Amino acid sequence: PLHQLSTADPPSKTRKQSKQTLSSIFAMCETYWHGHFEDREQFVTQLIPLLLIKCLDVTAQKADIKRLHSIRDALNLLDFEDEESIASLKLHLLRTVSSPLFLQTAEGRKFISHLFRLHPSFVNDLHQAIKVQLPCVKRSILKAYAEIYFTAWKASCDSRNNDSEEVDRDDIQTAIEENVLQDIMHAGIHAAVPNTAKTVRSVLDQFYTKKKTPVVESMLHRLYGPLLWRALSSSNARVRIQASFVLVDTFPLRDPDAGREATEVCVKKSMAALASLLE
Repeated sequence: PLHQLSTADPPSKTRKQSKQTLSSIFAMCETYWHGHFEDREQFVTQLIPLLLIKCLDVTAQKADIKRLHSIRDALNLLDFEDEESIASLKLHLLRTVSSPLFLQTAEGRKFISHLFRLHPSFVNDLHQAIKVQLPCVKRSILKAYAEIYFTAWKASCDSRNNDSEEVDRDDIQTAIEENVLQDIMHAGIHAAVPNTAKTVRSVLDQFYTKKKTPVVESMLHRLYGPLLWRALSSSNARVRIQASFVLVDTFPLRDPDAGREATEVCVKKSMAALASLLE
């Protein structure tokens, strides 16, 4: 019923009144959701796609993004195991990652970060939708993506021990680390075009600035370890140079739980690699 009302094309004389009516219905559904009333799920699952479409429209305002963000938890009700029922909505959700309004609005960026935590199977879809944008976007958009990735990963770590979550958060964190972060790390080292490598690496800037935080440092060591040392000794000069930038950004690449002796070994290994590059 809500969908039929929102997509109807009334005569021009009543169009304004119809929009006002639809807006009132939206507000009522939001109030019902936020008020935790009985059977609120039945209303909000119809509201989500309509608000989403409204936010993706060229006439959308920041207030629309804020309204959608305020009901983001309702997305957890969606059945990502049923591909047929979720296919259309997923396409709309994927469009948010290239929407200037979403990327320019704090609530929009938080909304996209939340999408990464809906289901492991959706993580790579979101990442691929962002990845194709990276080589040609402005610095401000790269910073937005950097914030989105860091927020999504950090939230997946923070919620691992939350037994009330329906989705296995270990799977979410693994999907983000292996399908997203490690893919970015690999591209930042092996990209054929140096400017592309530099651009891709910048998406991890928030991780580098917070590398002294044990959980971040541990992740960088765990994910970069299989890539960086091999790349530093690559026969390809471009790969070695690009790997050297990563070595500087992550120095010292170590396991914070391994102890002082292990740290000293990592530092010596890093210095030896840099010295070898200078020869």
